[in-house]
Amino acid sequence: MESDALTPQQQLDALAQARTELAGRTATPPWYYPVLGLMMGAYLGALTLLEGTWRTVGIGLFALGLIWLIGAYRRRTRIWMNAMSSPGKAYGLAIGLSYLGAVIAINVIRSEHWSLWWAVLPIAVAVLATVVLGPRWDRRIRTHLAGDVR
Repeated sequence: MESDALTPQQQLDALAQARTELAGRTATPPWYYPVLGLMMGAYLGALTLLEGTWRTVGIGLFALGLIWLIGAYRRRTRIWMNAMSSPGKAYGLAIGLSYLGAVIAINVIRSEHWSLWWAVLPIAVAVLATVVLGPRWDRRIRTHLAGDVR
């Protein structure tokens, strides 16, 4: 037998260390969720205030911003995961539902010809959901990756 063979405990320790390193590598930069929240606010603002071609331009700029943001995250961490199969996905679902609710509310506000100031409320909810729940979701994923599967 070779003397280089790891004991079962050493193998488990090495696995735990690798999980901890992976969890650290996936840490979202502190600017990620505020930038995403601002982008979502700008997107929802474009849906509220712009018409026709300008509205389409706003949606296109939002899509390009998302591509940039995802690329920046992937370059930093060198990984990407399916968010809806991750632990803590309830946070992601809540964020997504806040976006959906905001879009529906904005369309109601516009179709009923209410003051566009009413759109500030659903936009604020979506932005706050992103900025507050996003980091919590991120921490839950990192905790799971590090091996704490509570």
